[in-house]
Amino acid sequence: MTANDKAHPEAGHLRHALRLVRLRGWWDKLLLAGGAAFLILPPAGTDAARAPFPAFLAVALLFLIYGYVYNDICDAEQDGRASSAALERRRRLVAFASALGGAVVLVLAFRRPAARLVGAAYLLLATAYSARPVRLKERGILGVLAGAVAQRPLVFLIYVGAVGAWDGRSALLAAWLFLGGVLGMLGHQVKDYENDLRAGVRTFTATHGRRTSLALCWLALVALGLTTLAPAALLPAPEGPRLTAGLCILALVPLGQVALSRLTLRKGSS
Repeated sequence: MTANDKAHPEAGHLRHALRLVRLRGWWDKLLLAGGAAFLILPPAGTDAARAPFPAFLAVALLFLIYGYVYNDICDAEQDGRASSAALERRRRLVAFASALGGAVVLVLAFRRPAARLVGAAYLLLATAYSARPVRLKERGILGVLAGAVAQRPLVFLIYVGAVGAWDGRSALLAAWLFLGGVLGMLGHQVKDYENDLRAGVRTFTATHGRRTSLALCWLALVALGLTTLAPAALLPAPEGPRLTAGLCILALVPLGQVALSRLTLRKGSS
């Protein structure tokens, strides 16, 4: 506990709680999934509008917490990191409560079976990504793809299933989220390259090297730019240009995440 935490215990408890639920890992994914869902928000008064948007945000929040905290638990076991029994219990409690809470909200808030099926698929994929013996995280390019799908488009598709918006708009938004997820996954692996090598975590980048991952990052970035422009080119006005404008705004979220990470690194080195 820092001196500042001792002087302000409430703020210290809040910081510890936010670290426990891994806020820095998923806040941008929540904004991206919520922003994409907002872009396909159905008109008021329609049957689809009965699917509550706030309930979707609650499900997305709880499921993302589960995915990140459970991955922390599995990574600690893989790395052999020593952690207190109390911290381990808290992590497992948070993972269980967030998965159960998200599932309960999902079942109670959304009537369409598709939303529930996508939610179940998210929980299965997030678990398989981290847990042995499957541990997709260490299955080469499959780990990159699985992480990208689980963290971004699959969360968004819960809302698509809830409102029944299986159309070209949702396909383009899901593709945009997926490509951003691939870029984010590879970038994260490049950043953690040395740590993963030391810990024996066989990610795609740890196996194939930084140069290969950086080349794929550039390809994903080009594809992401084209997908950003695709709605304006493929969908009729005013819907197409509106979606492209929305995606340009949503692109500020990962840029903000990068800026926050650099600021954190500078503070840590000062």
